[in-house]
Amino acid sequence: MPGWKSITIFAAITAALGVATVRGYHEEPEAAVPFDASLQMTSAVKAILTRSCADCHAVTNHLPWYAHIPPASWMVESDIARAKKAVNLTDWSHTTGKTPGLAMGSLAAMCADVQSGRMPDKKYLWMHPDAKLSPAEVDTFCGWTAQEMVGARKRK
Repeated sequence: MPGWKSITIFAAITAALGVATVRGYHEEPEAAVPFDASLQMTSAVKAILTRSCADCHAVTNHLPWYAHIPPASWMVESDIARAKKAVNLTDWSHTTGKTPGLAMGSLAAMCADVQSGRMPDKKYLWMHPDAKLSPAEVDTFCGWTAQEMVGARKRK
């Protein structure tokens, strides 16, 4: 028969795990349109952004099951917060796209990151292999960023 010490330790561990699970990643309410209206894009670009970028760089609720279970939820939360701090496609006109210079720099960096294979992130691709961009999609994406840079330059 287990002693009180064993029962107390078991109860404490069970309670801690329960609290950790409840305190897992809390999603933001999904935006009706995940991309800021100021971003002009074709359906091809929208499909690329939705498939390969939006989970981290826009407000969506398309998180996998493991994003709700600690410690994976903590890693997902941290990655998403860092990604949105860099580029938030839902709130573009109020954050990254607020000033033309910042928008142009971010758009150039986005293209460079995709061309170099830095984005989508390797950790993300490991769990979402369909997010990998083909060379044609990289060209389409970078063509879009170039067009957006021209638009930002005109607003300068």
